[in-house]
Amino acid sequence: MFGGARQRALAAIKNPRDLGGDGLALADRRSGAMAPALMPAASNSPAVPNPSQWSVPIDGAPMPMAGVRLADTMPKKSGFFSKDGAWRDVVGSIGDSLAGRPIYMNAKAQQEQAARDEAWRQQQRQWQIEDRDWKAGQPEYFMSGRDRVRFNPLNGQSEVVYDGTEDFDQYAATLGLQPGTEEYFTAVQDYVLRGNGPSALGYDKQLDDYRTANDKTLDDYRTGNRVKVRGVPTWRDRNPTPSRARNAQRRPRATNAQGKAVEWNGKEWVDAK
Repeated sequence: MFGGARQRALAAIKNPRDLGGDGLALADRRSGAMAPALMPAASNSPAVPNPSQWSVPIDGAPMPMAGVRLADTMPKKSGFFSKDGAWRDVVGSIGDSLAGRPIYMNAKAQQEQAARDEAWRQQQRQWQIEDRDWKAGQPEYFMSGRDRVRFNPLNGQSEVVYDGTEDFDQYAATLGLQPGTEEYFTAVQDYVLRGNGPSALGYDKQLDDYRTANDKTLDDYRTGNRVKVRGVPTWRDRNPTPSRARNAQRRPRATNAQGKAVEWNGKEWVDAK
């Protein structure tokens, strides 16, 4: 049943230049060559450094290239009887020929496709990590009052990229004052201290002096009036109290039972005069 396939396999081993069922010479198969349809993707070539693995660290330091040798970038050739040598394809081809179905080739194609899918997932994961590190290293911007501040997460330092105008600067600018002058600083103090600023204090002093002057003028006016009034005779001066005789003796007085005033004349109570 399998005589014809066995004879072809033995003839192929005796003649290295004979072609196999996959279209490759057996001599090429011994060297590790594969059919074009079964060749792995270029991204899966062994010992070739992946440039995505040379990403810049998150701290911003350059990635050292030490340890990368030129020999590591060259594809390694495996022997015919090595673990992944061409003998596997020879034996698999013989098995497929004996079975009459490409069982080995289909399994190998599925395995290579799974390897390519895994490599693609690893590449996607590497890109995600690089994107995360890149975003984490980007500076953050925020507002502090009217200032625009940039924060660097790599070194934890911040700097003002835009110095906004403060309220007291705008107040002094509306007055037409030049920055750095004495009037400018006075206006800034007035805005910050409000009612306790230098201008407000000066106005308070002027108002207090004005009130003091008014009080002094009013007091002088009142004092002059008092002096003038004292020089004018009063009603008491014009109507003095009548004088009484010193030798006159006052009789004791009282009220009798009828409610009339009586006085004592030395002997008895008589009606008061």
